[in-house]
Amino acid sequence: MREITGMVEDSSAATEEMAAQAGQVTSSIESIAAIAEENSAEADTVSSSATSMSEQIEAMYAQAEELASTAEQLSLIVGRFRFEAGRSAASRGAASQVVTRRRADDWQPAEPATRRRTAG
Repeated sequence: MREITGMVEDSSAATEEMAAQAGQVTSSIESIAAIAEENSAEADTVSSSATSMSEQIEAMYAQAEELASTAEQLSLIVGRFRFEAGRSAASRGAASQVVTRRRADDWQPAEPATRRRTAG
């Protein structure tokens, strides 16, 4: 009987040790679960930030395209002014070679000669 009692005592001791280790395992699992929840919350924060940054990048890209379009339009307008200014300068160069003539309608009629004598 002593052998059975010894086995029961050994078995009880082993069971108590396993129960203590099971408590440690449970504590470790709870700790891992808490850390996993924190990591999940941080991952959600990072994901939200990445989404926000992506939206901002898309808005900046759209603004850059609009700015490039505006720059192209301004370049065309400036080019047109340069063309007209060049054409105007060419016209002035040609105008300086042209002799200006007065038309007959531009002359004021002279006073009759007889009036001058009587007035004088």
